[in-house]
Amino acid sequence: CLLSASQDRTMLLWRCDEASGLWLSEASVGDAGASCLGYFGGVFSPDSRSILAHGYTGALHLWTEQGGAASGGAWLPRHACGGHFGPVVDVCWGADGGCVQSVSTDQTARLFTDVGGKWCELARTQVHGHDFSCLASIPTPVGSPRVGSGEGGESADGAGGGGDAA
Repeated sequence: CLLSASQDRTMLLWRCDEASGLWLSEASVGDAGASCLGYFGGVFSPDSRSILAHGYTGALHLWTEQGGAASGGAWLPRHACGGHFGPVVDVCWGADGGCVQSVSTDQTARLFTDVGGKWCELARTQVHGHDFSCLASIPTPVGSPRVGSGEGGESADGAGGGGDAA
């Protein structure tokens, strides 16, 4: 499955039709026709059941698949975080899907976590002094020391296998 993001504020999910060899649009999420700028990009959660989009407004947009692809499940919008006052240029999920990190042209990196079905900001760094342009998740082996804590155990994001770095 592929995911594409557009300036018309839509995201399309594509699947290859084995019979024809063509990629066909399977589902669409977003709010096409909105009067504001579109999405820079989007990412699947580690379990592929959620989609997170980011763009010019500083907000994140989240959809979760209900019922699974086999049952023709719908993608429903969910509460997502915001807070950036500049365009969000990149996002990534923690290895277990329990946290999301975003970076923006407002020179901040933000870490969000899901608390009882609602996404909350956990941390905000302002260390670069320049606009961010990208972000990558760096897997952390189980048992590695926590970032900055000097302790062993799970990674800094609590995932036990994936810390995020800006």
